[in-house]
Amino acid sequence: MATLAAPGTEPLDRRASCGGALVAPDRVLTAAHCVAGLPPETVSDMEIHVGATTLSSNPGRTARIASVATAPGYRILPSPVAPESQELSSATHDLAVVTLDAPVTGVEPLRLAADPPAAGETATLYGHGITSPDSGTTDALKAIPYRIDPVAGCVPETPAPVDTSTMVCARGTPGVACFGDSGGPLVHRAPDGRDEIVGVMSFGMETADQPCGTPGPNFFTGLTADRAWLGRQIG
Repeated sequence: MATLAAPGTEPLDRRASCGGALVAPDRVLTAAHCVAGLPPETVSDMEIHVGATTLSSNPGRTARIASVATAPGYRILPSPVAPESQELSSATHDLAVVTLDAPVTGVEPLRLAADPPAAGETATLYGHGITSPDSGTTDALKAIPYRIDPVAGCVPETPAPVDTSTMVCARGTPGVACFGDSGGPLVHRAPDGRDEIVGVMSFGMETADQPCGTPGPNFFTGLTADRAWLGRQIG
């Protein structure tokens, strides 16, 4: 698990912004909307914490960002209900690969899934996102079980545009993702027993103008559409 944090002197649990996953010793996979559009000086000052199980007491190993690459097709998709609203917007190709200033040793990177998950399969989202509209970032790392659903069946539950060619839909049981969970890895146990990433948290029911915790589908950027680009970035 990787945790992106804004620069500053406040405690880490107050600065954490997005999740991610170590996919090579010096590469972290996250959501493009977590890093795209930020000033270069802000990005270079951001911290990446790898293996931060409890932000306040076990912040993991700290690295800085050397460079960021966003998927070529990434863009924000404005909501037809309120085109000016960032919270109601969705995204497509919402992936970014962050290169660290130094490799993280002694940690096995998560493998990228070769195939998309099938409907009915289970997976787990990891993150430090908020657990209610009034709470701050979650100090202890949370793991939320999800069931994969056909993405076409999830589309009617949000007015936001959904690019079904790039998205994976899943429903949390019983929890769901919320603010701060963006970029976090959706992890699936492969037949060979190894964990692998099948998606990256992109957006959820906030695009339907619903508060955090509202039951409904969450949308994850799948890896299949950008597999060739990911291969070039990660090696």
